[in-house]
Amino acid sequence: MTAVGQLAVSKGRQGRGAENIVQVYLANIRLKNVSTDVLITAYEPLLINPLSESARTVGAGATVPAEQSGCLPVQEVFRRTISSFKIHDWNLFGGGAVA
Repeated sequence: MTAVGQLAVSKGRQGRGAENIVQVYLANIRLKNVSTDVLITAYEPLLINPLSESARTVGAGATVPAEQSGCLPVQEVFRRTISSFKIHDWNLFGGGAVA
């Protein structure tokens, strides 16, 4: 199952007045044979608040889209991550189960 949403968050102890807008990508992968789930997340900043600590480092305002920076869009990186996700050592889950 996957989901995409937006979140208003501030760093550290900064309050609501310093919230940045972030796109959140979530994928929940159910591993039935070991009775657990794996949650994969990716975060894409969309808007940096001028009052945020981040503004001092990257500047305030709308962020530059990944494509304009010569990078893959976060959505594509996320899609590739999910499609290529593999567990190489099932012993991590205590029983040595195999998919």
